[in-house]
Amino acid sequence: MSLEQRVKEALSRCAPWLRIKQLRFIKEGWENYVFELNRRYILKIPRSKTAFEKLKKEACVLQSLCFLEVPKKVCETKGVLVYRKIQGVTASQASKKELAKLAPEFTDLLSRVHSVKPPSCVAIYDKEAWKKRVIREYTRLLLSSKRVVQTELVLKAKKLVYTTELSFTPKFIHGDIDERNIILRKNRIVGIIDWGEAMVGDIALDYAGLFFSKTLGARVLKLQKEEKFSKIVPRVRFYYTLVPLYWISYGIKRSDTSLTKKGVVELQKRLQKV
Repeated sequence: MSLEQRVKEALSRCAPWLRIKQLRFIKEGWENYVFELNRRYILKIPRSKTAFEKLKKEACVLQSLCFLEVPKKVCETKGVLVYRKIQGVTASQASKKELAKLAPEFTDLLSRVHSVKPPSCVAIYDKEAWKKRVIREYTRLLLSSKRVVQTELVLKAKKLVYTTELSFTPKFIHGDIDERNIILRKNRIVGIIDWGEAMVGDIALDYAGLFFSKTLGARVLKLQKEEKFSKIVPRVRFYYTLVPLYWISYGIKRSDTSLTKKGVVELQKRLQKV
């Protein structure tokens, strides 16, 4: 069954009233195939069982958020999630200068996200469980990256994973903050999308996500009042340093040589600064 056929079949079951006037393939994401329907809706089709579970969690989380504009779920059925599109552009389309001006808004946004009462569908990690999760996750990434990353870098990254102190107060987090998941309209932040990684864990992970723009990330980190600057910075640096492992792993999995090489080069740069 083609992707378009899957979309039509799913819509006939969960939203038969929704007629397809225009169906546009937007992207082949890391976890999902994404379509725009009638310029008003977004459809996600998971690429794997893991992605499907995350999609179910996202559908649950969306119903628990009301402090800002989030995608409004239209329907959810096996193999597809449909929600109303937030009108605007992603932060990836804004200049570094424009993003820097929004630092106070980003600071307030993350603070409000972290104050949300966690919905029952998200995993909850205390400090001990979080450390185990971190070790498990980065061990997986390092194993998948070994054939393209120098042994010296693998060992250095592994040491960083095992020795970094991760002491924090667990809070609800988005878990996948980056420039593609924040929606802007008229130079203001209007929403956040892609809540499939939401959980209760370390807020430093969300702050690290803002370092897609180093100027923005640094400003927000100084403005935030959730933790003392000296306490949160080492953890933010830890997560930021190891982000390229995801690029490498995904690049290998999808045979994307360009992304794999980018990840290797960036990992080396970041580990040199540790």
